[in-house]
Amino acid sequence: MWKRFPHALAAVLVAFGAGGCIGTALDSGGTPPFVPTETSCPIDPDAYIGGDVSLYECPDYWICENIPGGKRCYTPGADYPDGGDWRCYDEGGVTVCEGDHFPDGGGADGWNCESRGDLVICRDGSPDYPDGGGDGEWDCYYESEFRVCDSGGDLPGGGGGGGGGGGFDYPDEGEGWCFYPADGSTDGPPIVVGGFAFETVGGRSAAHIVLIFSEGFVDNSYGANSSDGYRGGHNGHTFRDLVSSDHAEVGFTNGSGTEVLRAKFDYISPGSAASGYDALGVTGGDGSMMSGDASAVLDASSSLDRNLNERGCVFLESSPTRAECPTWDNRVVYEMWIDMAVFGASGLGAPVLTSVHASPSRTTDTIPVIPGPCP
Repeated sequence: MWKRFPHALAAVLVAFGAGGCIGTALDSGGTPPFVPTETSCPIDPDAYIGGDVSLYECPDYWICENIPGGKRCYTPGADYPDGGDWRCYDEGGVTVCEGDHFPDGGGADGWNCESRGDLVICRDGSPDYPDGGGDGEWDCYYESEFRVCDSGGDLPGGGGGGGGGGGFDYPDEGEGWCFYPADGSTDGPPIVVGGFAFETVGGRSAAHIVLIFSEGFVDNSYGANSSDGYRGGHNGHTFRDLVSSDHAEVGFTNGSGTEVLRAKFDYISPGSAASGYDALGVTGGDGSMMSGDASAVLDASSSLDRNLNERGCVFLESSPTRAECPTWDNRVVYEMWIDMAVFGASGLGAPVLTSVHASPSRTTDTIPVIPGPCP
């Protein structure tokens, strides 16, 4: 059954043809340009990207539009374990849905469900993509009643998109690192995925390390557009929550396994940047040194810092909709540039996380974590 579509996708007419589908594509002026009268489903979005075509469709699969730097595709009706109320997100090539009940009939095909405390967690290890492609090409997320996939944007360590949007890439010159809740639930998606690259900062060789938190734990949505699941119920996540205490405590080992540095990295705080807020690294806000030399931390940033100060999306009351800021990164991401000299002859080892913190989070504000294999 067709559902009501977002503004840009309203008033789309569809007719069915034998053995395929008849689609009507609309350009920005609302005039239907030529498209094949019959084609197999789903339509490959690449077939109609460019030119005057900005919208194309195929029943029961995806409706797509051009956005700056890529494509955005919406499902006519997102896949859920059943018709109940679920909070869903894509992570590591897996669609994860959380609810308060077991799905009717055990769940739709492809869903595996289990109880975890008061929640029921359902996973689909082979979710649909707009052209059959897998993670790496599409960043998929749930928005209202729709599953939405944007072109571009890879997670370090080979994971799938988690609603990043915008098509920007984070570094990945290794196999990456993954961390899971220490209660042994490593069968699910990791709660943190990490990657790295070697760069130069101020003439010094640096390891650029990135840590991406699961959107099932915390995200960059707040105010009127806060996602569900936080304390306080609907719209329970605020900008102040992200400013007031959120940080990441990270240790760093060299290639011999010796920890050479440990610090708390600030997520976002009042600062001197144009937006009035900045990620203050280890020298301000919720950041501080715990061991080692602060001068070895050459720079630090976060996804919310980049959202506000690089992507020009200064929203301090409520996070923007995709229409208001197509490049908004909804993931909580910490970045740090560490002087390679601190690692010595053995070189970079790995980041060390013993817990993750967000106040509030969607689960427990501080969760002990352990490293594990990346999916």
